[in-house]
Amino acid sequence: MVFRSQLYRNRGFVQLLLAHLISRWGDNFTLILASFLMAHLTGDPLKGGVIFALGIVAEIFAEILAGSYVEHRPLRPIMIRFDLYRAGLGLSLLFPLLFPSWSWWILVVIFVNSVM
Repeated sequence: MVFRSQLYRNRGFVQLLLAHLISRWGDNFTLILASFLMAHLTGDPLKGGVIFALGIVAEIFAEILAGSYVEHRPLRPIMIRFDLYRAGLGLSLLFPLLFPSWSWWILVVIFVNSVM
């Protein structure tokens, strides 16, 4: 494909693609980790499944609603800002490990992380 080879020669596109892939990998890793963490803390695998479903549903609705907002703004600062927010949220998943009664915090983190 002529277009594909030209597209991958564009340095800006390749950087944006790699940043997006790393961001998606981090999102999916957090979602899977939180599902296992909730199942481990509560002893109920169904709650781990609820975490997974909540993350996917929140992401779908957020993509629909945020599309018009992001479309008219520069992408790079938005991606960097939200990736830093999500890193902080990911670190806050340590609270339920230290305080098992905080298992509800996992729901909050996954919902907010999926919306961002």
